[in-house]
Amino acid sequence: MFLLFPYYVLFSLTLPLASSFSLPPSAIYLLQFLDSLPNPSQHLLAWNQSQLSSPCQWPGVSCHSNTNFQVKSLNLSGFGLSGIVNNSISHLCLHKHLLSLDLSRNNFTGGIPELLGNCGQLKTILLHENGFQGPIPPELFQSKLLLKLDLGYNMLSGTIPPEVSLCNKLEYIGLYNNFLYGEIPREIFLLPNLRSLYLSTNNFTGTLPDFSISCAISDLWIHENSFSGTLPRSLGNCHNLSMFIASYNNFGGIIPSEIFKGLLQLEVLYLDENNLEGEIPETLWGLGKLEELVLSGNQLNGSISERISQCRQLTVVALSGNNLVGQIPHSIGSLKYMNFLFLFDNLLNGSLPAELGNCSSLVELRLQNNFIRGAIPPELCKLESLEVFLVFNNRIEGHIPQQVGRMSSLVELALYNNSLTGRIPSEITHLRKLTFLSLAYNNLTGEVPAELGKNNSPGLVKLDLTGNCLYGPIPSYICAGNMLSVLALGNNHFSGSFPIKIGKCSSLRKGNS
Repeated sequence: MFLLFPYYVLFSLTLPLASSFSLPPSAIYLLQFLDSLPNPSQHLLAWNQSQLSSPCQWPGVSCHSNTNFQVKSLNLSGFGLSGIVNNSISHLCLHKHLLSLDLSRNNFTGGIPELLGNCGQLKTILLHENGFQGPIPPELFQSKLLLKLDLGYNMLSGTIPPEVSLCNKLEYIGLYNNFLYGEIPREIFLLPNLRSLYLSTNNFTGTLPDFSISCAISDLWIHENSFSGTLPRSLGNCHNLSMFIASYNNFGGIIPSEIFKGLLQLEVLYLDENNLEGEIPETLWGLGKLEELVLSGNQLNGSISERISQCRQLTVVALSGNNLVGQIPHSIGSLKYMNFLFLFDNLLNGSLPAELGNCSSLVELRLQNNFIRGAIPPELCKLESLEVFLVFNNRIEGHIPQQVGRMSSLVELALYNNSLTGRIPSEITHLRKLTFLSLAYNNLTGEVPAELGKNNSPGLVKLDLTGNCLYGPIPSYICAGNMLSVLALGNNHFSGSFPIKIGKCSSLRKGNS
């Protein structure tokens, strides 16, 4: 009895203390997880003693609606936590009712814990934007209820485990921006409920597997990899596909026309910077919901179909860097929502369609490095939202329209290396937002408008009038805005002395007269 007495007293003293806190198991599991983190992270979570009776009130913790303190989700995204999440994850798996685990946007390192596979009740696992390394553990896919898995923006390596096929309920897989490699398991495209697949910015190789006849994918992002081969015709089985982004790969061959017959929900198509050949399929122009079309940097040939007008929702059309011929279709003027039209670096000829002036939403019009001829239609000057107008290195003739002053949003205007004639219209000085103006290597005559640079264009940074037939004095106010850094006036017929005011321009770093 003598030996047992101290233990009896100790037990008697500690029991009321423990019962007064009445710590629920869910709180114990959370505190065990907290205790496994480095001290700085423990302070960031602020799970303090005053709230022990209700862990459901702790930051990042959500519980089911009953009163048993059953944790439903743990959202620790962006808390600034760090450390290696290894065996400590087992404490979280003890929450039998935990459905969502979000540790994203922190500074966790080390490998992804294999023990996550024991959290069989989890429907959502978000670990993106951390510093996790190593392979994706196959055990992760033991969670049969898993709906969403995001491991993007980490430093993961290795291949995608074929065990991914075990998760038949998966709707979202995010593996983007890692160092994963190898071929994509064909099983991943057979998942019956998969809606979103993000594999971009990795080192994946090989061809795309065939898509299931019941493909449910709506978002497929595979850009910035090393995929090769042709685009599979079975892609057309993905009738719900709204976004397909496959830029910066090694896809080659022609684009199968059959694909687009089944992709009537497609809104975004990016196939730029590949090795695609042949003509743009006519079936593509039947995609009435298409908003963004980017096929730049391929080896496509043929002309741009007049049927482009059927894609009335287009906001972005980028077909630059191909071998397209013919003229810009007149029907393009019906695309009233179009913000960006990039057709540069092709073999286009013909004249600029006046109908482009109807594209009232245009912000950037880039047509440089083609064989476009004829005059600049005055109708283009109705584009009051246009900020960038680049038509250099073409065969444009005639005068610069006097209505150019109406293009009030213009920031960059580059018409150099053409065959323009006549005077520089004085209305060009009305472009108050203009920072870049290059009219070099044309056949322009007359004097430079005296008001150029004086109050009207205070932000002018570069002015290049080289290689024309301009004469008269050089306007002394060209640098009045104190922003001009490049002034090129050579190979003209200017008279008089070089203005002293320009010589004192502190922003000027290069000039010739």
